[in-house]
Amino acid sequence: MDRFTVEVPWGISRIESSGSGVDIPEVDPVEALVGANEQCVVMSVIHGDVGLVAVDVEFGVGDDRGILVYEGTLQVGDSGVEIADVVGDDFCRKYPIEGE
Repeated sequence: MDRFTVEVPWGISRIESSGSGVDIPEVDPVEALVGANEQCVVMSVIHGDVGLVAVDVEFGVGDDRGILVYEGTLQVGDSGVEIADVVGDDFCRKYPIEGE
């Protein structure tokens, strides 16, 4: 498990297959808090001007710790996944994914 706290300047974070190059899905912070495609999930979070975002990363089966906002499958290549702000210029964490 990895835990970090970070400002998200755009108010949108993403989880994406590293190096996927797919378009980032649209998200509307008022109408739809989450947007997704086959290789990227974006979610509205606290804007950096308002406060910090706490991120817990856990792979595998874990305890239910929050509200389910997305349920689906993310296609991930050999490069693993990255969690970042929507542009990735302010913070980006990369995590390897072990194959089956």
